[in-house]
Amino acid sequence: MMQQKCPNIPAVFAEADVFITGGTGFMGKLFDMLKRENPEVLKKIQPIEGDCTMLKLGMSPDSMERMKDVQFVFHAAASVRFDDPLKDAILINTRSTREVLDWAKTLRKLRAVVHVSTTYCNPELMHVEEKIYPPKMDWREAIRLAEMFDNALLETVKEKLTQFAPNTYTYTKALAEQICYEYRNDIPLVVFRPSIVTNTETEPLMGWVDNFNGPIGLLLGCASGVVRTGLLDLEKRINCIPVDVSIKAIIVAAWKRATTDEQGTLPVYNSAAEPEKTINYGTMFLLRLNRKIFDAQVSLRYFMNNEWVFKTENFKELEYTLTADDRKDFSTNYFVRGMMEYYESAILGGRRYLLKEPDENIAYALKKYKRLRVLNYTLKFALSFLIVYFIYNKYIV
Repeated sequence: MMQQKCPNIPAVFAEADVFITGGTGFMGKLFDMLKRENPEVLKKIQPIEGDCTMLKLGMSPDSMERMKDVQFVFHAAASVRFDDPLKDAILINTRSTREVLDWAKTLRKLRAVVHVSTTYCNPELMHVEEKIYPPKMDWREAIRLAEMFDNALLETVKEKLTQFAPNTYTYTKALAEQICYEYRNDIPLVVFRPSIVTNTETEPLMGWVDNFNGPIGLLLGCASGVVRTGLLDLEKRINCIPVDVSIKAIIVAAWKRATTDEQGTLPVYNSAAEPEKTINYGTMFLLRLNRKIFDAQVSLRYFMNNEWVFKTENFKELEYTLTADDRKDFSTNYFVRGMMEYYESAILGGRRYLLKEPDENIAYALKKYKRLRVLNYTLKFALSFLIVYFIYNKYIV
């Protein structure tokens, strides 16, 4: 019934003004294929000067006047660095959310606001449902402290304030969700929580990635032979979602909020893989030191030694709300070619886009890897032999 009454997704967005924060990040920067296929559409994009760490997002009155007819807001700007100072993380991830929502309340044609969060904003919970959890701290107080004190002072009380959260990123994203909860009656809001966002599955090209975050660094390290050990539990399962799937789901969630959801509700979507579509770290090693990769392991050790189960009923429902035509372009199905095939494409994409290695030298790289492996075992054997020989001659003979 809903499919018959609701206009399709392109029709809803066709003439709408859309405001996006974080459009140059991992979840927004890939547009080369669009530029080749339909360059005229890029003329619709109007950059807005601003700064998410500043009040009113650092936007001028003229910019706000230009955007008074915005209908859809996607707030994806955030610092995903786990080691950010608490003050910086609060200003970027928490206060910016308040500033976005306060501004959104002034928009006369507003239809939906999507706040991009993370499934790990409550990392102490091993089973995470699609709902907002009780606050760890009053977000107003957190913002007040960040505005009042400098980095050094806040760092001295960070553990007490964050209740020993594993990092400032997840903590400040949880505070941002509390802001969304309090604004739910004022504006049409959606909280969208991706799990670990990884390389593209199919669109606009297979395997694209631009960072070593999450399991990408580990996959590349294992495949190249650089990483031989890790700060992780091999039996724990990792939950990844392709970036192109999350992007489509965010658009569908905004469309659904604008066309069918009731006023005053706050839909929450855990954009995460189902348990049967996750793999453990031991399997990742079987797919077979860079400083960036090592740093990634250190910052992720809490997440690599624990395992979460995310309820995804709302997320899965997005697929069923689509019309047949919309499903062609906005399907939220993932790992369609197969889960292991996806992770293999992650390795190839990482080589291509991060390590800048051409596909033509894969055969050579495999030969080099085998030679290095033989050399490694030879040196280990020789060293072991020398140690045994020394002990035998000194203490036994």
